[in-house]
Amino acid sequence: MIVVVVILGIISGIAVTRMGSAAARSRTSAVTSNVRIVQTKIDEYFATEGVFPEEPSGAWFVSGQLPPNPLAGGANTVEIVTAGKTVTEPTEKTVTSGDKAYWYNRDNGMFRARVSKAKDATAALTAYNAVNDLKLTEVTAVSLGP
Repeated sequence: MIVVVVILGIISGIAVTRMGSAAARSRTSAVTSNVRIVQTKIDEYFATEGVFPEEPSGAWFVSGQLPPNPLAGGANTVEIVTAGKTVTEPTEKTVTSGDKAYWYNRDNGMFRARVSKAKDATAALTAYNAVNDLKLTEVTAVSLGP
């Protein structure tokens, strides 16, 4: 009987670990999809209007609002900056209290999602790269927040 209980405990532990991992992959995939969709809409706007939009529009979506970022507590707020055409990334790549879930540079149409705080800069950069489909290597540019 004890052996059966131990085996069931081990199986339960494995199942819970895998479910948590699958949920994390699902959140990352959702944010990646959100970024691609919004970036496509920005590019379409530029192609038809000749300028980048002042801000990403919720009107582009059936819901009437930008999709939520599950890595930012489900928020869909955007930090809109005028940072010049060469700035493609936000300084703050992780979400801290009061931060915006997304970042948009109206000078070049770059749209990025911020990610949850991480244990270290490398983990934060890895997550940021994953959701934004990037290959940045500069770990020092990642803030872990307070």
